[in-house]
Amino acid sequence: MLAFRFKPAREDEYRKHWNVYHHFLGYALIVMIPVNMYKGIKILKPENRIWKWAYNGILVFMAMVVLVLEIYTWAKFLCAKYYKKSNRGSNSRPSNGGRFDKGKQVRSTDQRT
Repeated sequence: MLAFRFKPAREDEYRKHWNVYHHFLGYALIVMIPVNMYKGIKILKPENRIWKWAYNGILVFMAMVVLVLEIYTWAKFLCAKYYKKSNRGSNSRPSNGGRFDKGKQVRSTDQRT
């Protein structure tokens, strides 16, 4: 919750450093959590080995989901960067990415009232 409190404004010069810190911390936690759980399983020394195999299966599944989402995010970022670079000065694309704003109402094209 402190991250919301101390997060710099978008215009602040420290925002870039904040984003790097935030991403690094997130990835570090993603790596450290499974390591901690493996250590816990090793300390408990369960006689039933199914726990370790079940945890491995869940971990592999979650890693695959993370990998797919990372690929999607990077592809979206790189496509947006390429699109922005190739269409400089062109106003063919809406600035909000084609999404409707919540505060704005869309007029109906139907004239029957």
